[in-house]
Amino acid sequence: MKKFLIIFGLPGAGKSYVGEILKNHYHLPLYDGDDELPREMKKALFNKTRVKEKMRRKFFEALMTKIEELLSAKKDFVFMQTFLKDHLRRKIYHQYPFLKFLQIEAEDVLREKRYVSRQDFNLGLSYLRQTCALFEKPTIPVIKIDNNTEGPDNLIKQLNTIFGI
Repeated sequence: MKKFLIIFGLPGAGKSYVGEILKNHYHLPLYDGDDELPREMKKALFNKTRVKEKMRRKFFEALMTKIEELLSAKKDFVFMQTFLKDHLRRKIYHQYPFLKFLQIEAEDVLREKRYVSRQDFNLGLSYLRQTCALFEKPTIPVIKIDNNTEGPDNLIKQLNTIFGI
């Protein structure tokens, strides 16, 4: 059975951590959607200036191109991205209904603690809270992963259940 996974969730929930477990424990290729960020959008994010709709569209087009590229290889993959907006998740789901969407969840206090301790892409607690306020509840089928404990054991147990191991 092929494993085509989309990992999404709020900043600090542990998408990268779960992605690394999938990469190292299950030997699945891991792709970070942030690698597709257009230069002008990266600049706006780091300068904490307004991200324009044109930038968002260009980014989403780049994400879709990457997903299409990965699917055309017909190999397992894990693709992680925040995907704040439900309409974007729905677009992907409707085009590729066989993809499994894993929503990584963690309580606010833990997410904030993780986020502010990041060495990379830490834009501050205020930015985090503003971003989280934009998150839209999924209306597509998702599998929720609880990441409220430290260490990989609970996550591996949940992933084993998903994979039927």
